[in-house]
Amino acid sequence: MKILVPIFAVAALMGGAAFAQNGSPSSATKEFVTKAEAGTHFEVEAAKVALQQSKNPAVKSFARMMIKDHTKAGHMLQATVKSDKAAGLPDDTPLDNQQTQKLDQLKNAQAGEFDKQYVKIMLDDHQEDAQDFDDYAKNGDDAKIKAFARKTAPVIRKHLKTVQALQTKMDRSAKL
Repeated sequence: MKILVPIFAVAALMGGAAFAQNGSPSSATKEFVTKAEAGTHFEVEAAKVALQQSKNPAVKSFARMMIKDHTKAGHMLQATVKSDKAAGLPDDTPLDNQQTQKLDQLKNAQAGEFDKQYVKIMLDDHQEDAQDFDDYAKNGDDAKIKAFARKTAPVIRKHLKTVQALQTKMDRSAKL
């Protein structure tokens, strides 16, 4: 029995390799979770603005997909963070200053420029998100957050392909 207690203690410590000795998540995990939560929130809010301001049915369709998929991803991330025994992971991250500025830019966009601005912002955002999620899915140090990234990355890549096609379609229409 005396031997089993130390073995279990070592096993418990090894299972928490992503955390410092004090049980805190790594800075890479905190950064990923914070960025993912804020990004999900931003994309939902930007999509709500698109539904109000866009006249383009394809842009509105994309915005509805953003709301549906990013709301689902946000709930999955929050559930993962809450179920993870990693104290110190954020579970509700507000928009950062840059996201707030982009949202204000969209809200104040001229009618003829809104779709172009929204699609550009979504394209840039999803390029960065796809890279971040792929990187964490491959190299992340928290198993549950890594599984979330692995599950969500294909959805983000689908969004990226969709918004790229939307931008191409809009560029072609502008040239006519």
